[in-house]
Amino acid sequence: MTAEKKNTTAVAKKSNSKEIMDYLMEASQGAILDKSYGIEPAVKSMFIVLQSVTDKNGKGVLEACTPNSIKRAGMSMLLDNANPIKGQCYFIIYGGELKYMREYHVNIKLAIRDSNAKSFTPVIVYDKDEFEYIIKPSGKKVITKHIQDISNIDINKIKAAYCVIEFDDTEETDAEIMTMVQCKQSWLEGATKGEGKFHKKYTDQAVIRTLINRATKTYVRSSDDSELVKLNPQQGTIQEKETINVEYEDVSSPSDEPNIEQEKVQEQASELTKADAPEQPTMNFETPKQ
Repeated sequence: MTAEKKNTTAVAKKSNSKEIMDYLMEASQGAILDKSYGIEPAVKSMFIVLQSVTDKNGKGVLEACTPNSIKRAGMSMLLDNANPIKGQCYFIIYGGELKYMREYHVNIKLAIRDSNAKSFTPVIVYDKDEFEYIIKPSGKKVITKHIQDISNIDINKIKAAYCVIEFDDTEETDAEIMTMVQCKQSWLEGATKGEGKFHKKYTDQAVIRTLINRATKTYVRSSDDSELVKLNPQQGTIQEKETINVEYEDVSSPSDEPNIEQEKVQEQASELTKADAPEQPTMNFETPKQ
C-alpha cells in the first residue's frame, strides 16, 4: 500500500469514527440514562477500547465491521449505562459486525433497575459443605441450611453454587441453583469449552459468572422496552429484538485479574459462535438530515 493510499485510508477511518461518535452522542439524548452516567466519556472510552479490537484476520473494527453494527453496539452500551474502561463491558467482532458484550455485574444492575429484585448474592457450595434447600408450592427455592468450614474451600472441589434473590416488595426470597455439572455443561457451548485459562485458574469466579448470568436473565429479559422506545425518533427506529439464547459469557476475565491479557480475550472472542452473543436490540439507523 502506497503512502498516499495509507493516508487516504487513515483519513476515511477518522471521518467514520467521528460520524459514529457524533451519531451516538445525538441519538442517546432521547434515551433514559442514569443522571450520573456520562455519555460523552462512555462513547470516547468505547472508541479508545475499539482501537485494540481486531478480528481473526487482524482487521480493525472500522475496517471489519459495518457502521450500523458499531452504532447498534454503542447504543446497547449506552442503554446499559456501561463503560468499557471500567471493565463493565467489551466488544468483539463476529461475522463482520461489532457485538456488545456486558459483564455479569452489569446484568445485576439491569435486573435491579428493570424489576422488583433488589439484590443478587452468589455463594459457592464445596464438597463437605452441609447444604439444604426446599422448593415452595410457588416454585421458589429457599436455602434452609448452608454450613461451610473454611477448610472446605477448594476450587477443585466445587459441588454447586446458588444465588439468593431478594425483592423490594416482599420479605420472601428466591434462589437460582446450579450444580458444577450444569456449569461445565454450559461452558462446553463456549469457545474454550471450559478449558481456558480463566476457567482453570479462577474456577470459582467462572462459576459465579455463569450463575449470575442465569439468575438475572429472566429479570432482564422480562423488562419492557421503555428505554429503547424513548430513543430520539429522528435517529433510530426500533424493530423486534433479535433473540439469541445465552446463559453466560466466557470469553473474558474479571477486570481485576491482570493475568488474563486483553489479547487473549480477543483471541477467544474471535472463535465465538452466535450462541455466545448476548441478546441485543436490533435497530435501523439512518444518517441524520442536516
